Amino acid sequence: LGYLDDDLFSTLLSSSDIAATTLIDGMEQVSMPSRALTYMSAGLPVLSLMPKKSDIGDLVISEDCGWVAESSHETVKILSMLASDNDLIDSAAKNARSVYLKKFSRLAGVQRFFDLITP
Repeated sequence: LGYLDDDLFSTLLSSSDIAATTLIDGMEQVSMPSRALTYMSAGLPVLSLMPKKSDIGDLVISEDCGWVAESSHETVKILSMLASDNDLIDSAAKNARSVYLKKFSRLAGVQRFFDLITP
């Protein structure tokens, strides 16, 4: 799609049911795709196409805010499951928004910083 201006990006997010993130093999312990947090802030569950032992993979699994697929076979399996069960998507979407607000919102960040600098 190339570069999307803010309005088009917002329209794309609001018309999506899930969002996917990827990570190059070998980067799972040194990088976290911040785009996943953008998706979660919009209340979209995340389909993480990366190792389960990655920061996003761990988050998605522990917070039940999406799914992790380590292979194309797992991706197809997950998408097939989701195609027949909107309740799974809805539940993960609520969890995604909730975990974003609890751990990654501006307010959460300010609070963590405040807690660090105050006795």
